[in-house]
Amino acid sequence: MKLPGFLKNVQITDVDKSFVRKHPGLILYLLITLLVIALFLEQNRLFENFENKIQDAMFSFRGEQEVGDDVVLLEIDDKAIDYLGWWPWSHGTLARMIEALDYYQPRTVYLDFAIKNNVDDYVSGNSHLLAENIQQSRNVIIPFEAVLGSRTPSTQAAPEWLTASSITPGVISQDDVEKIQRADLPENIFGLASKYLGADVNLFEKDNSVRYQPLILKYENKYYPSVELILSAYYLGIDPNRISYNPGENIQMGNRSIPVTGKGHLLINYLGKSNPFKSYSVKSLWEGQVPVEKLANKLVIVTLTATGQYDHLKTPMTPNMPPGIKTATVVENIIRNDFINSLDASSNAGIVIILGIGLFCAFLLPRVALVHRFTILVVFLFVLVNINFILFSSFNTITKTLYPALEILLFMAAAPMMKSKADIRRKEEKQRRANLQLRKNMTREDKREAEPRERAFTIETDPNVKVRKERRKKADEFAPTTAINTKEHEQVGEETSELSSFDHSVVNVDDAVIDQGSGDESDIDLEHHQAAPELHTPAPGEKEMHKPPDASATGGIQISFDESGRPSQFGRYKILDIVGQGAMGTVYKGLDPAIGRPVALKTIRFDKLANADEIEELRERFMLEAKAAGNFSHPHIVTIYDVGQDKNIQYIAMEYLEGRTLDNIIKRKQDFNFRIVASVISQVCSALSYAHDRHVIHRDIKPANIMVLEGFRIKVMDFGIAHFESSNMTQTGVAMGTPNYISPEQLSGKEVTKSSDIFSLGVVMYEMLAGQRPFEGENLNNLIVKILNDEPDRPSKIDPKVPPLLDHVVMRALEKDPLKRFQSAGEMEKSLQDFISSFAPKGVRY
Repeated sequence: MKLPGFLKNVQITDVDKSFVRKHPGLILYLLITLLVIALFLEQNRLFENFENKIQDAMFSFRGEQEVGDDVVLLEIDDKAIDYLGWWPWSHGTLARMIEALDYYQPRTVYLDFAIKNNVDDYVSGNSHLLAENIQQSRNVIIPFEAVLGSRTPSTQAAPEWLTASSITPGVISQDDVEKIQRADLPENIFGLASKYLGADVNLFEKDNSVRYQPLILKYENKYYPSVELILSAYYLGIDPNRISYNPGENIQMGNRSIPVTGKGHLLINYLGKSNPFKSYSVKSLWEGQVPVEKLANKLVIVTLTATGQYDHLKTPMTPNMPPGIKTATVVENIIRNDFINSLDASSNAGIVIILGIGLFCAFLLPRVALVHRFTILVVFLFVLVNINFILFSSFNTITKTLYPALEILLFMAAAPMMKSKADIRRKEEKQRRANLQLRKNMTREDKREAEPRERAFTIETDPNVKVRKERRKKADEFAPTTAINTKEHEQVGEETSELSSFDHSVVNVDDAVIDQGSGDESDIDLEHHQAAPELHTPAPGEKEMHKPPDASATGGIQISFDESGRPSQFGRYKILDIVGQGAMGTVYKGLDPAIGRPVALKTIRFDKLANADEIEELRERFMLEAKAAGNFSHPHIVTIYDVGQDKNIQYIAMEYLEGRTLDNIIKRKQDFNFRIVASVISQVCSALSYAHDRHVIHRDIKPANIMVLEGFRIKVMDFGIAHFESSNMTQTGVAMGTPNYISPEQLSGKEVTKSSDIFSLGVVMYEMLAGQRPFEGENLNNLIVKILNDEPDRPSKIDPKVPPLLDHVVMRALEKDPLKRFQSAGEMEKSLQDFISSFAPKGVRY
């Protein structure tokens, strides 16, 4: 976390130490306040996610809001589809709908769907009829679908009818707006016929919710309005050329000011969970049942709401809002100036609120008792939540609620640590009275009665009078201070209890020493007695229970076993649990106690991999490859920390991962979308490319050796040891597993190259795309024959939705001839990266 500049130069030495001692509560509360301000300015993703959840809750609690009658929805719903036929309708049906709408004379019509191309419509002339009706209406606006990205094409290939809808929002930087990476444009005849075109785009956040709407976007070298912005401008009679943009502040549309955040995002003011707008079915329009005045001079949005015909949007109000209602909501916000004002991190108001709460609590709380502190903080928290909700529901203003609430909660946690000034004064007064009472009671008779206690405290048993006097002198100097500072003394309210508490503590000290059975007590002085440690030093020959095994004593690592016969420690690594077991070894979850780091410990039994005369050679090869893999440092390769051995058992300590193997996910019949498939395989390619450049071949790429972490990040496992496990199949003649992922040249006993890894990865990719392996056999021999001779079907033959580019990549990776495959993992990765950046079809898995 980066601290703001004004905090970087603050050092503890700059603060007067006496001031810190006198005002610890004030200092602590101010430090908490500075910490919260730093978090507020940093906008940490975790805290911002919590802040979004709080805002979503405010929308839900606020409930339904009133809307005007400017926007009307004309729904293509289940009744309309039952009446006019299955969607998409022919261009002739759409042309008649536009003609019927024209009779009602709406001010603006927006078709909230893409007009699909249809050869029959073009041949029959219905497409031209639809274009003519759109043009004659002179009020129809259609969308072009925009895919956002980090860059926009540098070409100037946009048709003139599209650039005619562009705007000139002023002098702005390309980083001040969202960029359209790819635009799906309608056919020329419809683009030419429409009044304007707007960008149809949804901005999804990390949790897939739509909270903001980009209003201005850049495509090629032009700026285009979103459909919501152009609809509002046209409905209000504002020339689009009068739209200007002040980055990060507002969009000026005529005399209207639209507040936006960074990159021209409008915080959407959702108006209800259900559809809050006047709505009519296209069936009612077709039958003439809609009164003319209901649509006349209105902004009509024709949108899909039929079951299964639209993509649900997750919003703060509902997880399945139709896109047309979201569009209508944004238009309603702009037309009626019904905006949400947000105080983000760039606003000084948020810092002022946090600082005000902090200063108030820092000066007030240390002065009051603990119960009053909690009362004040709870009231503060209650008032804060209610004020924020009132600001939102009544004034459409959202403040950062989380950070002030976090500050108050931290104050609650710190409250018991601080003593109030009244507590400190009471403690000082109690100590003063105890001293006075002690002096009054210290008469000669009291001193003689106290003499045994003094001897007990100083452990005086030596008959030598001189030594006893010296020890009594030390006890006289020390005992009153000890009695006053004892914990029991501070906690008891009465003076008599305080004195008896002192006596009891003295007796306890004496008993503790006597119980230890010390011999020559005359040699034990007061200082030694005070500092008596609780450490235990084992006697010579005594067994040390927690001492780790000494590797140097055995010439290798030492494996310890518990009472049940299970290994409890490999070298310095403690065994915590068994993760999995195989024919040749076991995988354990372990702990490196030196740094408290969890590790995965994988064992390999060499006696099960080779004959006795081959074990030493195999062990040497293992060490060489494990050391080579141990030098790897790559985000998609599991890190190897250490290797060790004991007789025929070899272990390897590696990075411990929380996730699932790809094999586990595939067996659960996970329906992968194509972008995830490309992303996973691309990450494996990156790992293989890194290893191949260092002359290390994996030899056993398969789903079980690919660990999938959160967000479909992957790690390739078993570099440096996969070869030894897979080699067991040919050395012993016993198949440890079926060779579904092994390349033809491996099965033929030919030289294994980096191309062999590419073939194995192609089998994995095929299985993810098609849901089955490319080669299946009734038995091992039959499977090997198919791998060597058969050509598998393309994945698209099994699942027609598989894109041609992925078909090409997987089939090239599965070529029998290594020279026809990708010649490097990097080449295969580049093909997949091109797919990830360019492929974004609508209506298929993505």
